[in-house]
Amino acid sequence: MGTIVFSIEKPHAIRPPDELPDFHALVYSLDLLIPLDTFGQQLTYDAVGWSRWVAYLLVATGWVLATALIAGVTRVLRPN
Repeated sequence: MGTIVFSIEKPHAIRPPDELPDFHALVYSLDLLIPLDTFGQQLTYDAVGWSRWVAYLLVATGWVLATALIAGVTRVLRPN
């Protein structure tokens, strides 16, 4: 979903053009979804307009998935 949205509504650059990495909608979506700053796209581009809500949704979903993963790992590693 994020890849399609950010392909249609490209985020605005935050940094000067000479410091920008190439924008990739898939990488930007993954960077929003993963709670850590892994690819550097989230700090370089900022979603605007209605696509900002999609960005918020991806960030929230990423935190929910990370929390579920941590809870699952904790349950598996806990002794009976």
